[in-house]
Amino acid sequence: MRKLHLDLAVYAFIIACGAMTIWQTSDLPESLPGDLGSAFFPQAMAVIMMALCVVGAVTAIANRSDERIVFEGGFKLIVTIAATALFFGLWSTFGYFYQLAFLFLFGLLTFYASDQKLTAKIVVLNAVGSAIFIALAYLFFTEVLYTRF
Repeated sequence: MRKLHLDLAVYAFIIACGAMTIWQTSDLPESLPGDLGSAFFPQAMAVIMMALCVVGAVTAIANRSDERIVFEGGFKLIVTIAATALFFGLWSTFGYFYQLAFLFLFGLLTFYASDQKLTAKIVVLNAVGSAIFIALAYLFFTEVLYTRF
């Protein structure tokens, strides 16, 4: 992928996020008449961000670099994004957050470890590490913060 195309895509994404921020914060109420209100700061930051992206896009087009970017972990990135979407889809459909989070974490850790020879020791360590992490998350959110998922 050419660096110019990636730069322009990132600038367009950030500009879209800035426009969405302005749109979302336009409904925030003003506390007093004539007050700047709670929407001022996020809108000002969004406008500054969008202006800097326009400057960056113009600079990128003016430089016209033919440099190419190679994503060596592109396949892993796509699998991670797909697994994350699947995780949130299953969670919103069926619930069972912690069980799904364990499967998600265990699956991704095992997938990332598959670059080298996958042994039973690695799989067991991934399962134990995932179980400990999810158990700690459960205890923290349920017992400390009193939040149920």
